[in-house]
Amino acid sequence: MYNLDKLIDDDDAFRRFTRAVKNSDIEPSIRCAKIKLTPRCNLQCSMCTYWRTDRGAEMDTQAVLKVLEDLGEMGCMKVHFSGGEIFLREDILDILAKARELGFKVNVTTNGTLITKSLASKLMRLRLNSMTFSLDGSCQAVHDNIRGVRGAFRRAVEGLERIAAAKAKRGGKTKIRINTVIQRDNFMDIPGIFSLAASVGAHEVHLMPVDAKKMDRKGLSKRQIMEYNEIIAPEIVKEAGSHGFPIREYQVYPFGRKKAEINLAKEGRYALDYYSDQICFAPWLHTFIAWDGSVSLCCMSRGKSPSPGSVLSESISAIFRGEAYRQARASMISERPECCQFCDDFIEENRKLDSSMKELISRKAADRL
Repeated sequence: MYNLDKLIDDDDAFRRFTRAVKNSDIEPSIRCAKIKLTPRCNLQCSMCTYWRTDRGAEMDTQAVLKVLEDLGEMGCMKVHFSGGEIFLREDILDILAKARELGFKVNVTTNGTLITKSLASKLMRLRLNSMTFSLDGSCQAVHDNIRGVRGAFRRAVEGLERIAAAKAKRGGKTKIRINTVIQRDNFMDIPGIFSLAASVGAHEVHLMPVDAKKMDRKGLSKRQIMEYNEIIAPEIVKEAGSHGFPIREYQVYPFGRKKAEINLAKEGRYALDYYSDQICFAPWLHTFIAWDGSVSLCCMSRGKSPSPGSVLSESISAIFRGEAYRQARASMISERPECCQFCDDFIEENRKLDSSMKELISRKAADRL
């Protein structure tokens, strides 16, 4: 969910959002979208299944550009492109150029291995707002073991360095972020990633626990979570602080710190019971579009909840404002889908929105007295 401070500070807009949540018949206002452009990947990550499976046809260039135009007309502000590996698409520069032309804030996620000097220069000319690189180790042995291809670490770091150099040459403002999936094969190595990130000019390291469906092979055991909390997390705080990276409690301790939270985390329930009695507001502000055109409320709900439609048969505007989406929002009020319990996305954003909504409702009640 994008730029919530601006939404909350705009009294009229926030009142409309609050009314839309309270009344599922009121039209919501989208702020951001994630588009997974391809399931194809040139790596063979042990915690990922996309590279193992034929995932069917991808939206062609015109279909993607039409989605972007529709999102722009809806008032969407930010688009995040991910894969698979997005730079396997031959039309990726055309897609990114169109997104920037339409005025979107644009973020891309990549494994970094396909970024040549020429591509880095072209990407910086597009003035992307941010680039997120997937890096699961601070050295070749750890990263390549997870990514399944020899040389992946070297090529990823080279890609990062090329982006940093092209950015410096153009005086660009593109933010560079590192995404790291915490799993059994790398949790002891994570503090070193912060030093590496600093050396290539990254602005932030984002830690995320491995997907719940991989818990049996890749997830941390309860003993390992305790070891992470007691030994690794303090080292992360030290390393992050020494390099000026933001330090956020929920990021450093994604498995929680209390016994009950750790028991949930070891089962992959990374929401740590937050959604048992709290709403996720993502369906009112965000949407997810897969490579085949199918729409979901978010990436976590894809394949776990019915899709409200496909952009190959109707516009994203019609889908987002349609009956299936409306029913999904109405259901979210009373009961969260089970997949929400395994999601660590949007929790801080949801806390901020929930607190601000309660404050607004309290003010309105006081005004009536």
